[in-house]
Amino acid sequence: RADVLNDIKTTLKQNTERRGLPVIFPVMDIADMNQVSPNTIVTMTVPALTNAAKRYASDAILIGRILQNTNGYSTQWKLVLGNDQWGWNMSGNNASIHIQSY
Repeated sequence: RADVLNDIKTTLKQNTERRGLPVIFPVMDIADMNQVSPNTIVTMTVPALTNAAKRYASDAILIGRILQNTNGYSTQWKLVLGNDQWGWNMSGNNASIHIQSY
């Protein structure tokens, strides 16, 4: 499972760099874990995640959930930029296809 997560992170990083989009992944150290619980991410609780993201001085935050199921993968995404939010879902057989198709 850790290999799949590392592959997804690597694919995200490669695709965002190719498009010139800087991405910072949270380090999830004790400071992050004190502000963000797994439930905060699962429920995509924007106020708590926006507050935690201040540490990284980012202009926007991208929240994502990637779930493996019997049909492959389903993903849920939310992009927050200032007061604006966009959300979308995707599903398919291969996690990297979802990332590369966007």
